Amino acid sequence: MNIKPFNLVMLLALLISCSLSIAAEKITAIISIAEPIQKIGIQVGDVLTRKVTILAKTGEKITPKFLPVKGTRTAGMELSKVNVSQAVDDAQSSYVIELSYQVFAHSTEAAKMVLPEEMITLVDGEDLTVPAWMFWYSPLVISDLDDAKTSLLPQAKAALINQDSNLLSLLAFAGLLLFSTIGIIYINADRYWLPFMGGNFARAHRQIKSISKKKTADTGAQKVALGLLHEAFNQLFGRGLYPNNIDTFLVSHPEFSRLKTEIAEFFDLSNQTLFTDKSSDNVMQKILSFSKQLRDCERGV
Repeated sequence: MNIKPFNLVMLLALLISCSLSIAAEKITAIISIAEPIQKIGIQVGDVLTRKVTILAKTGEKITPKFLPVKGTRTAGMELSKVNVSQAVDDAQSSYVIELSYQVFAHSTEAAKMVLPEEMITLVDGEDLTVPAWMFWYSPLVISDLDDAKTSLLPQAKAALINQDSNLLSLLAFAGLLLFSTIGIIYINADRYWLPFMGGNFARAHRQIKSISKKKTADTGAQKVALGLLHEAFNQLFGRGLYPNNIDTFLVSHPEFSRLKTEIAEFFDLSNQTLFTDKSSDNVMQKILSFSKQLRDCERGV
């Protein structure tokens, strides 16, 4: 039979096209299996993971109900995890199935063991086989234990925590808190809380503050408040303090030097209130404010 060259080429093209079509219809297959890296020295409790990559036609699906069942035990291997991830392009899709097995098998000597063969069923009913994988099991002990109770070791006590550094920090914090509390009381308290808080001006300020709460515009109350401050000045100075010897007072008690102007103004206010009929509603407030300034200078704040 004579076949023309042109007809032969067309026949070959037709055969190739049919082959490609058939291959395209059956392109679903396992293209790679990544087995665990470690193959020897496996012990009870170890987890072995294998990754299976499947190439499938677009539209071909793998659903969880067609995968190996999590929790299944075969030959001492429990399937502890099953994960599926998918990547899709225009022509086909690929699946990566991750199967993790935990070893529960036991042997008193080194032995060959296997991860079981698994069957993955596609939606259209086609089965793909993941072959078994052999590894070497390494025992924790080299012989059986006849009586486990006699081999138990006493429970080790937990290590004690050194509390010395924490104790030092606590003491330092408590000291700082105490010092801060005393400082706040010393600066702001009006009452005689501590031995070094009972200065002349501190006592005068307490009394003036008490008077100011009752009477502010009363001339008699103002004169009493002024008298208390004059008495405090005289007791501290050791003799009567007048405007002409303020400088001498400040030389003896330099802690009040910053109030030189206020002291001179106090004497002017005192003369105006005590020896004239002039008075104002804010005289008591001025006396109260000035007495607090004198108290703060007395305490060194």
